[in-house]
Amino acid sequence: MNPYSRILANAPSEIDEFSQSEYGKQWELSWYLKIKEHIQKAIEAESSEEVEEILHTVLHMIIDSGPITAEISQSLSIAIDSLQTKQKRKTK
Repeated sequence: MNPYSRILANAPSEIDEFSQSEYGKQWELSWYLKIKEHIQKAIEAESSEEVEEILHTVLHMIIDSGPITAEISQSLSIAIDSLQTKQKRKTK
């Protein structure tokens, strides 16, 4: 278990719920499945570094293809915010 596992635990069900919404139905189910696969890998990852790499991939998938993270999954949005805060601290 890594520090992000608990934060991301609800993300798959939140993504399912969003994908069934009127707004969410405009994206392919396969796109949501790919995101959920990455999230599951992040939940199971051994290290924070591995999770952060996966979250970067997911963030780019969402930015490039679909809705913003807060709309697709509140849990994912929290994890991304945490990642960005950590990165900002590193650059100071």
